[in-house]
Amino acid sequence: MKAVRIHSYGEPEVLRFEEAPDPTPGPDEVVVDVHAAGINPLDWKIRSGALAGLMPLPLPAILGWDIAGIVAAVGAAVTNFRPGDAVFGMIPIGRPGAYAERATLPESALAPLPPELTPIEAAAVPVVGLAAHQLVNGPGDLRPGQTVLVLGAAGNVGRLCLALAALRDARVWAAATARDLEHADLPDHVQYLATDKSGLDAAPPSVDLLIDTVGGPLLERAIAWVRPGGRVVSTVQPPQIPAGMAVEGQMLQVTPDRAALEQLGKLFAEGQLPLPEITTYGLSEAAKAHAAAAAGQTGKLVLVVP
Repeated sequence: MKAVRIHSYGEPEVLRFEEAPDPTPGPDEVVVDVHAAGINPLDWKIRSGALAGLMPLPLPAILGWDIAGIVAAVGAAVTNFRPGDAVFGMIPIGRPGAYAERATLPESALAPLPPELTPIEAAAVPVVGLAAHQLVNGPGDLRPGQTVLVLGAAGNVGRLCLALAALRDARVWAAATARDLEHADLPDHVQYLATDKSGLDAAPPSVDLLIDTVGGPLLERAIAWVRPGGRVVSTVQPPQIPAGMAVEGQMLQVTPDRAALEQLGKLFAEGQLPLPEITTYGLSEAAKAHAAAAAGQTGKLVLVVP
């Protein structure tokens, strides 16, 4: 099969479009003919070598953990899917990825593709959707009436956190730069905090849940706004909670979850969650797509497999 692999870490040029061995399923695994593969910031962080110490991969490696396509084969223990089923899902990080004509993943990491979504749309949402779902519904445990503040609210994960929090009847605050807030088409029910204009002085009252997707000084400052008994969850770094604060802190590592994927698919299909702005590239153009991301391409990049 054709695939995009890295044989060493480095700039986008290390992504090679080449022949690779065809995958075969284990007992609880599914082989998918890939129609579309999403690109996430994690992909280029791994490709560059920035995460080599934390998340080493055996080389050559296939990147990409957002997948949508058609089931080609199933393992003997698979009960929920059969060849010909349209599916989408998240390949567990660290396994061979979706920048390929075929990919293998556990049955538990897949969900049926809603007929209202195209494979390209579906491939844009598993990792960011599951991250937002787990931030709001997992360690965040957001409850109706509570106040949530989302840092980096204009990004793909942040926008979904805002929508999911609103579905839980929470009081929602969004923090991002004024430019990002202006161009992100965020919902009207959210209260906004332009971090570059306010200097973070206009704090929301008594934050129950602080969701962070940016890290650094902004996170450090915002932790002070979390009420006693509140929670801080970051996708970027372990939150450093000052001594004496009765606040829980946790770093989220997103994981596949079929039940959550099914719920997210339904919400996207019904229009209750916003799809990102998608830019597509061919599979052989993976290096070009990574270069575009490095140059500041916004929205979601998706590789389309012929």
